[in-house]
Amino acid sequence: MGRRMGLDMLGGFATGREGTRGDACSVFKQKFRWLLTISGISGTKQEGVDVLPPLKASRPSIVFKEMEVRHLTETIYYPTRPEWKPINLTLYDLKRNVNPVFEWLREFYDPQNGEITPAAENFGSANYPKKPAVIEMYDGCGEVLERWELDNAWPQSMEFGDLDMASSEFVVVDITLRYDRANIVRGSGGAGGGVPSSGIPGAF
Repeated sequence: MGRRMGLDMLGGFATGREGTRGDACSVFKQKFRWLLTISGISGTKQEGVDVLPPLKASRPSIVFKEMEVRHLTETIYYPTRPEWKPINLTLYDLKRNVNPVFEWLREFYDPQNGEITPAAENFGSANYPKKPAVIEMYDGCGEVLERWELDNAWPQSMEFGDLDMASSEFVVVDITLRYDRANIVRGSGGAGGGVPSSGIPGAF
């Protein structure tokens, strides 16, 4: 018997043997329903702190180093050390009393005095430059479909963008984020079983 190849194969329009609608329901994740939150830097307004709203970002990606093993006439490979790739984050540069991105820079590098503070010296303090980050994807009702938690994110590079008299585009700030590792929180998936959105990284 041939297989039906409509959208019902995804579960969104599945029916039982009696012709009734099945329990399964597919939800397509859409690229514009998301938020990347870094306390004091990116997201929505947090505890009276003016942050910058995100425009573009990406989800984490990972590659593995390979171990080469030669076996008789073959060469086979095994995965070894994982490496999480940097994430590009673009923020709208809104008017603020202080620029949150530049203040993040000051936590480990003071360009006015030319001083660099090693991150290890501020470990555990409020000025520790590595911060937790959260990426959430939502459905049309604002329920969390997917939640990524990034450990110890820090700005590998910051670009404050070019200016152009002939352009009416918004000014943005581009950040390349390095982080230790990323994890999808178990239980994310909506349908009443998702993780509630707190807007504060590290809160559950």
